Amino acid sequence: MASKRPPLVGRRFLSVCGRSPLKLSRLYDWDWRAGWVRAATTLDSTDPHLQVLLEFDEQSWQERDWYNVYNQSQESSQPSKSSKQGKKGRKSVESSVKHKTEEKTEGDDEDVVFQLFLVEERLTVAHRPNCQGSSATSGTLYPAIVFKPLVDQIEMYNTKKLPVEFLSDRKLVFQEYSQLKTMKKWDPSLPGLAVCDRSERDVVRWQEEWAGQSILLGTPTLLLGYRVEVYRVEGTTQWFSAVIVGHNESSGEFTVTDDTVLEEHYENPSLVQFRILGQGVVDSILEGKEGTVAPRRSRPSVYRTPRPSSAFIRRSFEKGEKPRRKNSLGKVKHLKPDKLETQKELKSWKSRKNRLTRRKSE
Repeated sequence: MASKRPPLVGRRFLSVCGRSPLKLSRLYDWDWRAGWVRAATTLDSTDPHLQVLLEFDEQSWQERDWYNVYNQSQESSQPSKSSKQGKKGRKSVESSVKHKTEEKTEGDDEDVVFQLFLVEERLTVAHRPNCQGSSATSGTLYPAIVFKPLVDQIEMYNTKKLPVEFLSDRKLVFQEYSQLKTMKKWDPSLPGLAVCDRSERDVVRWQEEWAGQSILLGTPTLLLGYRVEVYRVEGTTQWFSAVIVGHNESSGEFTVTDDTVLEEHYENPSLVQFRILGQGVVDSILEGKEGTVAPRRSRPSVYRTPRPSSAFIRRSFEKGEKPRRKNSLGKVKHLKPDKLETQKELKSWKSRKNRLTRRKSE
């Protein structure tokens, strides 16, 4: 299976905003902001009109917003070649961008200008000598990610010290990329690696996420019938779960059925972040095994059979009948005192029974 990931969505990002000049000798003093790219308006990361939906680590996901990656003054008057691709798949994304734009008023702050905008490129191991648990015997190399620049007005990538973010706690350091080895999977035999459970879990989680995105783009037909989690570009929830019911090879879109409202959506995993649900599903697909296709949830299975109310029980006894209801198989089921649902219903049942007994004795 070819290794393929969306160019932007589902990746970590680093950014530095503002217009004031920055000194390369004071990297740690810059106002670094990091987070996740959740959606994008185009597949072409070089498109001058590119907009991305960003979630910053220090903010709640409800404060997410769309940002222009490139300075408006640098935009080209000619549309990008990729702007004609995937128009249907970008419908929900573009409508969200339009909605956000209409919400802005004249009193809003000026547009954000990125002096640096970097996106996650690959997994590596980096030196971290002061980390708790590190020693000469256990090693000082920990899993981390490096970045590639989309915007670099400071020409930082002409220097040697470049940003490295550790997986465990998102700590940012600056090292030479030429000295860092790429890590594709957890390998405890790697010289200098600090072997610990947390690092292994971080790498396995990163690798599974990366592999899931590769499956979504590389072999999408294998996912028909599987459940996924899709980022909700607009709405009151961050994600929604759904079942994949179709795939359009020409546009790259999936047809998914939302578990909540049982409606079909058309989403492109290159433009909106997807996650494959189910423990071991990604590994099963990679190994060529047939995974268990998760059944789609429906409204009848979500809600339990309504319980009999006290009023229902009371009316049944007034008529001299035993309270009853039909079970899921359609068979009549008589309710006994020990099967009543609440203490209130049990008390009501006993009271009604005593009254009927007295009336019969009179």
